[in-house]
Amino acid sequence: GLRGDVSIEFGEMNLKGSIVGIDLVTGEGEATILTNKFPVDGWERYVTPLEQFEISGAVKVFANAKGTLGQLDRAQVMANITFENLQAQASSGATLRRLNGSIDFSSLESELKNIQFELGNSVFSVDGKMFARPTVRWLARVNAPRVDLRACVLELQKLSEAFPPNFEFDWKNAQALEKFICKKNPTEEGK
Repeated sequence: GLRGDVSIEFGEMNLKGSIVGIDLVTGEGEATILTNKFPVDGWERYVTPLEQFEISGAVKVFANAKGTLGQLDRAQVMANITFENLQAQASSGATLRRLNGSIDFSSLESELKNIQFELGNSVFSVDGKMFARPTVRWLARVNAPRVDLRACVLELQKLSEAFPPNFEFDWKNAQALEKFICKKNPTEEGK
């Protein structure tokens, strides 16, 4: 089988990897990667769904895959992505600011840890878990010390418009919520 270490430098990202062993006939094996905390400024050029955004901040990635590595949906994959002061401004002007925290994910479950961000005039903190079996379900706690719901919904809608056409968002419920908020708070209309 194939074994060895990998080291890749790309801009300010340093990726180190270890191939524990890969059977070249079956594709069975195990591999691990780890990056430094690296700035993502300008990375929208390399990630197609983000090409209508200007992103900045820093990210750190750790991942391990074991099983049929040529078919990751059949392998056991676990990863951690840590965000530090990540910001994304869409071409529509919408901005996600000060995203911090981490996401752990695996074949069986995912976890949001201490995710904090600003959207519009609102500030959010989110912790949660997603269980993949027997069916996908989320348990989450969202704290919002400052919420401007109408502005937040509008900002989300503008953000979604910056994604490619194959990323579909259904805004019917969000638009109904916005209309309800405007009826309850007439001073918000026309802003």
